[in-house]
Amino acid sequence: MAQRRVLGRALHWSVIAAVVLAAGGVGTWWWLAARRAEGSAAGSVRPPAGAAVRGEAVVQQEGRDLLRLASQAGVQAVPVQRVDIRRYVEATGTITSERDVTLSFGVAGRLEAVHVGMGDRVQQGDLLAELDDTSLRLAYVRARNAYEQARLEQGSAQVEESRLAMEAARQDLEGARLVAPFDGVVVSVDAQAGEHVSASQAVVRLVDLSALRVEVSVDEVDLPYVRQGQAAVVTVRGYPDLALEGEVERLTPAGRSQGDLVLFDVVVRLRETRDELLPGMTATARIEVARADGVLAVPEEAVVETGGRALVSQVVDGSIVLTPVELGVSDGRFVEVRSGLREGDRVLATNYEVYRRLAGSNSSSGGHPGGPVTTFRLDSRPVGR
Repeated sequence: MAQRRVLGRALHWSVIAAVVLAAGGVGTWWWLAARRAEGSAAGSVRPPAGAAVRGEAVVQQEGRDLLRLASQAGVQAVPVQRVDIRRYVEATGTITSERDVTLSFGVAGRLEAVHVGMGDRVQQGDLLAELDDTSLRLAYVRARNAYEQARLEQGSAQVEESRLAMEAARQDLEGARLVAPFDGVVVSVDAQAGEHVSASQAVVRLVDLSALRVEVSVDEVDLPYVRQGQAAVVTVRGYPDLALEGEVERLTPAGRSQGDLVLFDVVVRLRETRDELLPGMTATARIEVARADGVLAVPEEAVVETGGRALVSQVVDGSIVLTPVELGVSDGRFVEVRSGLREGDRVLATNYEVYRRLAGSNSSSGGHPGGPVTTFRLDSRPVGR
């Protein structure tokens, strides 16, 4: 984002310089003003006295000329004001449950009965389905009798063997019953009474709808801003008016490729849930990654960054002064100014109208207005065009 902002603003400011040069040859202002801004930021290296006086006069006059041309192009001067800034990362994914299990029997057999249907709410311990356990009960009774007999007649080794056989038979008998491991909702039943089912074959899927979360995919460019515990607002595609609070629960430690992108899974836990929400729904999480309350700010397009410095065009006494600033949090519209400006100072807000007018003039005349143009960057190095 920062790179796009630098390139875009550099283009916009280059266009302002082009308009000024074509209109009256006041490009010298850019060189002198940039040098003065560099001097103030670096500790003010003074030129000879005569050159300083003449330079200041040129800067002031051409700053006034630039302000007049900017005003004619529709560029507004806006005050530095205090605002609340929030920066967000948005990512899309699906709603899932913290507890979502597919239940199966521990042994194979004929399905005797299914006691639930899709959509039924059950409580922990409820019987969901059971196999015909006649042969399993018989095997358990025989194993238990063998164990009791061994305790009376045989040595310790035979007793332990009989005990283990009885325990295995008991586990097989218990494996013929499906019991709800937690309170939840039955979302699918995949077998019918009378069918022969194998061990580990899916029979019932149970989901806890009271513990929902959203698993979203975050681009690697945005991942450095996301942290565990950050607040998020979740919206659901099927219910656009529904907004739920949540927070970042965890970030996966490894990414995955999707076309030209590298994405990381981020889990957002919902602090509340609604009956309308179901696993599998598409949802978007808007994660708040930075905030600044009541801070001085200027429009994003008012700032140009060059040579590792950020500059704004400050309007002072009917002229323009390039002013170095220290930036903070940005939300894409406003950017925090930590130093360099005071509340109420005025700066040029945007260069879009200048760019639009110049582009329109070029398309109608077939070239730059006023003939050949040399664009000066803020580091004073000319770029021939």
